[in-house]
Amino acid sequence: MFYLYDKFDKTKDATASLELVRKLKDPTLNRIIVQFEKNPEILSKDIELLDKAREARNFIAHEGGLIGCLFYVKDEYLINRLQLLRNKLKVLINRDNIISCWIYELEEKEPPSKMMKDSYLPKVDELVFGSLEGIL
Repeated sequence: MFYLYDKFDKTKDATASLELVRKLKDPTLNRIIVQFEKNPEILSKDIELLDKAREARNFIAHEGGLIGCLFYVKDEYLINRLQLLRNKLKVLINRDNIISCWIYELEEKEPPSKMMKDSYLPKVDELVFGSLEGIL
């Protein structure tokens, strides 16, 4: 993802990014995970990590915004749903960061910096939930 953003940011040409998205659009994450399970170099903990990311992504995409009729929603219920959404997002962010670090290490032939690994979650969390500080 960082590569796509960086490439687009430098060239302002979305053609290559759109082509990659089209190619990635077909296989689902679940199908990719099943393919990884067949690879002996992929550890079971890696598969579990990807599966947790899939579960978190599915919750965010399909259930995260389901709160019912706003007219009847109570504050406590809404706060609980936001906390659940935040927790699922943290799972997804952490998994995304780990995978991004894998890709970085493969491409750059060196491990990512501690700052790169440690700052991603707080930055994304602040971006998404920063305005709710003190409520959640």
